[in-house]
Amino acid sequence: MKISDLGERKLIARTYENMNILQEKDDCVYISRGRNYELITVDALNEKTHIPKGASPENIGRFFGAVNLSDIAAMGGIPQYFLAAFNIPSSIELSFIDNFERGLSSILEQYDVEYLGGDTKENNTMSFSGVCIGTVSKDAILKRSNIRKGQILCVTHKLGQKIAAFIAYSNGIRVQENAENMLRITPRVKEATIIAKLGGRFMMDLSDGLGSALSQMKADYGIGFRIVKDQLPIHDALFRISKIVGVDPFQAIFRYGGDYELLFSIDNDNSEETALKLREKGIEFSMIGDVWENENIIFDGERWNPITDFGYEHFRPDY
Repeated sequence: MKISDLGERKLIARTYENMNILQEKDDCVYISRGRNYELITVDALNEKTHIPKGASPENIGRFFGAVNLSDIAAMGGIPQYFLAAFNIPSSIELSFIDNFERGLSSILEQYDVEYLGGDTKENNTMSFSGVCIGTVSKDAILKRSNIRKGQILCVTHKLGQKIAAFIAYSNGIRVQENAENMLRITPRVKEATIIAKLGGRFMMDLSDGLGSALSQMKADYGIGFRIVKDQLPIHDALFRISKIVGVDPFQAIFRYGGDYELLFSIDNDNSEETALKLREKGIEFSMIGDVWENENIIFDGERWNPITDFGYEHFRPDY
């Protein structure tokens, strides 16, 4: 059996079993430190699957930092420290590394994160691994395991801006511009900490798309989601590119990732009050459905249909 026969999710499940990992799956590992949890995450970029041709080294470096910070945000935490391992060919231009580090430094400075160092090794292809360390109070941590039947499902901002860039890039439309746009993500640290304080329950970031997030939660916790199609906040850029290349924008947000918005839940019994408090704090979000005990389904205005697109997954041959 090959890894491609399993896919990323089943491979991770085997690792949990092989390594006897007791903590549930989440965006970060969390370790008790008095009244707080220390949050630790690791994320990697490689030349084949994460770095579009034409993207600037500075933008790649910024993206590298941002995806790691996003994991800390997804648990309601504040990122504090960053370490990195560079695996790079000896033939790479020194200016590439200088500009990559300039981009990484800019995102870390923006979020007041200290760079502590790391490791550098020679490799045939280019890849980068980052470790981000953060903190969150124990009464504010937003674990995936906090998901419960009856909660209202929400998402920050709009979905599809980065997906639109990916679709355009893949179809040869303004390749240079969209290579850069795909990487210009914003870690929702501010939003996450406010949501954590004002009634958020479960949270994860949408790195691999809405379909992937919903299917992961179904597999890991046995719950399901009822999504209302008309309540999904689709970015105008995705509607525009969909008309040009002939794709379904709603299908695209389930199938493709890269937006790094926050998917989160709030309690149903005081949802209107919580929503008002969040909006008063300037949090842009939409209520897109709720949590129940059966399969993932979506309401198209006339009927409920099963959600059959499970989003992006590494190692799967159909991507």
